[in-house]
Amino acid sequence: MGERVYMTDGGAKRLGIDINHNYIRIRLTDPNSKNVDVFLDEAKQKLGDICTDTENYYKFTRSDENVPVYAVTIIIYLLVILSVLTILIVIRLLLKTVFIKKEKEFGIKKAVGFTSGQLRLQIALSLLPTTIFASIIGAFAGYLLINPMFALIFRGFGIMKSDLIIKLLFVLPSVVLVSLVVFGFGYIMSGKMKKISAYNLIQE
Repeated sequence: MGERVYMTDGGAKRLGIDINHNYIRIRLTDPNSKNVDVFLDEAKQKLGDICTDTENYYKFTRSDENVPVYAVTIIIYLLVILSVLTILIVIRLLLKTVFIKKEKEFGIKKAVGFTSGQLRLQIALSLLPTTIFASIIGAFAGYLLINPMFALIFRGFGIMKSDLIIKLLFVLPSVVLVSLVVFGFGYIMSGKMKKISAYNLIQE
């Protein structure tokens, strides 16, 4: 934001800058607000007068005062909403096409004893293979590209390079969640199945 520049020790030496560390930033392996406060208190006691001040940066980054992080949170919520709306639109268009092409097939299945619930479940399950495949690709793409995208979006804040910690374990839950959303929407939105009647198709 035009107020500070971050660089490595190597970069400073190449520019001929005398390195004098005024701040030391420490990353804990399993952080939370309480653990960070305890660590800072212990560090201040051990360092004595050398340590003039401490700051719980973990708590600050998760507060509304941190503009970039607050903006990221809003963008994430917007992306989730847009993703859900996109899924709804795609499923609606897809099911509309399926009903047009397979209306007679569904009528015949009803005539031989299939219930509307069974046919709706069949349609919802038929969406899962493609959904799982696409969500796996999307999850891994997000895992690999999130840092370049973050740096690109927030370049206006002075962020030229991003090093967000992304856990690979988050990939599987995202795939499962997307698959469940598609399955649920597919089942709910195929409620038109109840209106399909073998008798009406025969009349037509």
